[in-house]
Amino acid sequence: MIQMYTGYFDNCSKYKELGLVPISIAISTPSFITEPRYTRLAPSLYLLYEYKYGKHCGDVAYYTERFKKEILGKFNQPADAVRELCQLAGTTHDRIILMCYEKPGQFCHQNLVAEWIGKQFCTEINLATFACRRRRIV
Repeated sequence: MIQMYTGYFDNCSKYKELGLVPISIAISTPSFITEPRYTRLAPSLYLLYEYKYGKHCGDVAYYTERFKKEILGKFNQPADAVRELCQLAGTTHDRIILMCYEKPGQFCHQNLVAEWIGKQFCTEINLATFACRRRRIV
């Protein structure tokens, strides 16, 4: 079983306090984030624009289909991405948290990545002011 986490940039320092290794999987990363970036799992600028502002604004089905084809389709298998993430982070998959801009509960490509890696079991973790989504991926 592969266990990974997803979270958002605003909680980066809290993730590190918990011993997790944040990795950005966004197209662009805020300047205050100095952690590694893995843009191979980021949506293209065009796809993001189409979903946020274009003629497919808010169309989750369109975004999902295109993301799976254009981004995830570039990998032979999910294990390749997991292996590269572990090498980049210098740790095991259970210490990695994939980061983006969206808060827990909001649609984000992180959800698609988690599903692609394997079957997901989601539990929200609330620690005082800290909230993240835990992804246990089989």
